[in-house]
Amino acid sequence: MSRFLEEEKQRQSALKVHVNLFDDVAKDSGIYKKKPRPFCLPVEHAVQNLVPEIRETAITHFASQQIKWHDGQQGKPSNHLCDSQVCCVNFLFPFGNKPIELADILRRAVCVNSFETTKHEKLV
Repeated sequence: MSRFLEEEKQRQSALKVHVNLFDDVAKDSGIYKKKPRPFCLPVEHAVQNLVPEIRETAITHFASQQIKWHDGQQGKPSNHLCDSQVCCVNFLFPFGNKPIELADILRRAVCVNSFETTKHEKLV
């Protein structure tokens, strides 16, 4: 396991308990790969791994498009707080219908002046 992931597990464990992001019942250790883990939510509260603003819409979208959640159970996202798919959904899903705003953020992140669509037309 990488040093980054080990450090992130510790950080997420502390965040879960000390920052008011999750319901109290979701602050207990969750079972992941058959072991209790402090960096996981209880499986029955895995939906809290998604930010509230996108939670229901993302779950509905994944179900309607038959997209499988990595390590998710019963159509819900993974309970692992370091799950990369959940991280991407939390960050990118709000931009699903906002290509201009997403392009602006990505342009700043990768320091380029424009992005092109798959049709080779300038997006911005």
